[in-house]
Amino acid sequence: MEAVSRKAPPPEAAAPADPRIHKWASRLVSRLKDAGVRTSDVLLTTSKFGYRSAYFAVPGIGEIRVSDHPLNEAHPTSEISISSPASFHDLATAYAYAHNKYHARKLAVLAHEPFLMELGEAEAYVERLESEKAERLAKSEILKKAEDARRAFWDEKISTCGIEGDYKDVKFQLKMMGVRCPVEIASP
Repeated sequence: MEAVSRKAPPPEAAAPADPRIHKWASRLVSRLKDAGVRTSDVLLTTSKFGYRSAYFAVPGIGEIRVSDHPLNEAHPTSEISISSPASFHDLATAYAYAHNKYHARKLAVLAHEPFLMELGEAEAYVERLESEKAERLAKSEILKKAEDARRAFWDEKISTCGIEGDYKDVKFQLKMMGVRCPVEIASP
């Protein structure tokens, strides 16, 4: 019997003639502009062999090449070349690494939208997400305690009332007789 893994397989690197390269490069330029990085428009090319490349320029760095095939070292065409990324996130991470070497304004790559942010903004954004998560967790704990208190109240009432039947029917009959959970227990 084979073991079943619930984890998704890692994405495959872009292969020659992979159409994702053009989409990812266009999305990277769009995200860079959203993050406040000046870029040229992206130039999308396809060779006669089906290889895909995208070129764009960033002031202070020069031309960036994103492609589905390796760069010919004998004839470099760009200052920075990113070849065969496995995902958009990998492409953004590779670009941010190169960007951070050349610019004082550092970029950070997040694992989710908005993906690219200035480092200080990213730290504040992640901190805000963590504080919101902590607040939601605290609220859920309060609600869970209130639910446990209500359940304990009804368990006690159902066990001492002497009415026969299942939990739901006995609780319904008690409510019909006017038994209510006290407000201090019912609302958190």
